[in-house]
Amino acid sequence: MKINEERINDHILKVELQRAFQNPRWILIVLIGVVLFVIGKTRFPQITVTGEYAINTTNRLMLAMSYSELAFIVPLLVLVPYADSLLNDIQSRSIGFLVFRSGRKQYLRSKLFAIALSGGVCLVVVLLVMVLSSSVYGLNFKSGVYATGMVNETEPFGPFNWLFMTKPALYLIYLFISAFLFGITYSLFGTAMSLVFKNKFIGFSIPIFVFQIVDFIGVSMNPQPWYLIPLRGLMPFDTARQVGDHDLLLQLFQYLVVFLSSLIIIRLVMKSYGKKEKRKKTFSIFYFHTLSDTKSDTA
Repeated sequence: MKINEERINDHILKVELQRAFQNPRWILIVLIGVVLFVIGKTRFPQITVTGEYAINTTNRLMLAMSYSELAFIVPLLVLVPYADSLLNDIQSRSIGFLVFRSGRKQYLRSKLFAIALSGGVCLVVVLLVMVLSSSVYGLNFKSGVYATGMVNETEPFGPFNWLFMTKPALYLIYLFISAFLFGITYSLFGTAMSLVFKNKFIGFSIPIFVFQIVDFIGVSMNPQPWYLIPLRGLMPFDTARQVGDHDLLLQLFQYLVVFLSSLIIIRLVMKSYGKKEKRKKTFSIFYFHTLSDTKSDTA
């Protein structure tokens, strides 16, 4: 019996991962990565400089992130791969079949895991596409030089800035890891909002709205508090979002708060949905028996 449960659990997880990663939306994500790099290099031509004055590959990515529209669209970008799937399953009624096959808890765990993983991988893919696009102008990881559009800035802000100055390749890995965690966190946030409003278009617009409002309030509070910098995790190096001591723990704490809040919201909404379905089933059974009794009396 236990072996059968494990097989069913593995099966539903495999199904969800296939649905998350074997879909044409990833082509769109790759194209978005290319477009973002083109916008970044157009606004900051130094990205394309080659030869003796060429900046390293990690620095090119940082500049492309800063000067493109990534900061604006990223709350929506991480939702593109699979974040609407839970609401789609509910609205299409396919959730009943999936829950029947795997069990309610295992279905939800597998679904949220696939959503979170796709959101994290989405951002990593976008950054990787931007890195590969910049590699056309040369791939190098020379240390000791930091180029930015800000005056008198000789090194990036945020955690591990010393790592960029000594080992740019390792700092690039840190940016990928941080972006992955960012994608996991906010893909679940978008999923939660779509469930609350029962509309993916409204739900997906909420993260962008929240980002803009929170950032606006934070900027107006000079200096900007760390908890009012939603892009702290994605772009920790950004001089426009500097706050006191740039502690990695604060960045992770910000992720954790949003992550746990999203899970709680999803759990509450799904619990409410489950109660409604039970009431519908109870009413259907009662109606069926009543109808049967009526027919029997008539006969």
